[in-house]
Amino acid sequence: MPLKPGQCAACSKLIWRVAIQQKEQNGVPAGTVVLLWPDPQTIYASFWTPTGQTQPIGYCRGCAPELGDQPPDGLTSSGEPFDVGGCIGHERPHERYSQWFSDRWGEWLSAHLRDQLGYDDEGAKAITEQWERDRVTT
Repeated sequence: MPLKPGQCAACSKLIWRVAIQQKEQNGVPAGTVVLLWPDPQTIYASFWTPTGQTQPIGYCRGCAPELGDQPPDGLTSSGEPFDVGGCIGHERPHERYSQWFSDRWGEWLSAHLRDQLGYDDEGAKAITEQWERDRVTT
């Protein structure tokens, strides 16, 4: 099972907030799903490897491994199987991606939704309101 951006490594559930490209922009067609920031309930797990540890791998809360658990069978990255041992640590999105929950990122998000993704004021406001709720969720 290959890792897919924005999806749980175990069940493929979406673990990132997304927006839909509203207009063609810089070669990205309208209708393209764009990852914005991680769902605050996501858990990132690191696993032991022969050379140290993996980069943290995203899981939905229901699938997150406990410390010592093995990753799902058949997990691959770029087509290569992982040679890993048990889970050695967890991170939450507010730790791993703290900059994406900052005031400055919120300003960028608002402009990006309008200028690059083509959202009108109402659509951009709905997404930024979700981001504001996620900022305070732990």
